[in-house]
Amino acid sequence: MKILLFSDTHDRLDKFDKIFQILKEIKPDHVFFLGDLVSPFAAERLNSIFENLKITCKGVWGNNEGDVLTILRKINPQRFTLEKQPVITKIDDLIIVLLHGIKTKDSTLTMIDGYLLTETANIILFGHTHEPCFKEYDRNQKNIKTLNVLAELKKSEEFRIQTDLEKYAIAINPGEVCGWLTGISSLALLEIQDKKATLIFKRI
Repeated sequence: MKILLFSDTHDRLDKFDKIFQILKEIKPDHVFFLGDLVSPFAAERLNSIFENLKITCKGVWGNNEGDVLTILRKINPQRFTLEKQPVITKIDDLIIVLLHGIKTKDSTLTMIDGYLLTETANIILFGHTHEPCFKEYDRNQKNIKTLNVLAELKKSEEFRIQTDLEKYAIAINPGEVCGWLTGISSLALLEIQDKKATLIFKRI
């Protein structure tokens, strides 16, 4: 199973062609968007990509969306859905939570840690901070390990992580498509087979 994750496009339309090419190449089983499209024309452009490739995307609203009613008119709910956070979905026997974030970066990361510690989901996806991030919660040791993915992407075009979803709950921020804050535009691909997961952060 392949899941493509992206967030915080903030009207960076020149990156949408790259998203289109990646979607076309990898043919993911699921696509999740984690908020902050911002404008109706960005929504319309993304919707056309999903229509063209016959791909469905499930997403959450961000905190910077502009004209929400027009955005909803610009997207086909058969291809692209946006809902208020949290959105909880189940794929096979994995519970996945989609979030954007709240208030500050620290508030968002504290919220994500809270979700991990409650042990109610296998995978938590979020945006808002604009920084690619991976957290791994060990259910036996009851601790959370956080990786500085941004530092790794400053050194390389890709960064890969492998984990076992039988042992760990994970949280992922794919980073910002726009690249406005970090200077790095990124997304993430999550590949899962028999509860073994490979996560690939990609600069775009």
